Amino acid sequence: MYVLYTGMFPFYHDVEKVLMDMILELPPPPPGEHNEDLDPKIERIILKCLEKNPENRYSEAGTLKNEIISVFPGFGKCILPLY
Repeated sequence: MYVLYTGMFPFYHDVEKVLMDMILELPPPPPGEHNEDLDPKIERIILKCLEKNPENRYSEAGTLKNEIISVFPGFGKCILPLY
């Protein structure tokens, strides 16, 4: 979701060890820093998905889906064809 809404990865480094350390130790930059038009509600959902502590993330994909639909009731209703 971070990449879809910002066009960027939350963490990037050319050196794999440094990248792993960043992922494990640093909080992700708020997506709104890369997309000033981003709705703060979706930013909150994205950041919850990236929580370091698994207990603070959504417990399963269905829970995430339900949260998105409750915050954005029409989300996913208008899907464009792929052709």
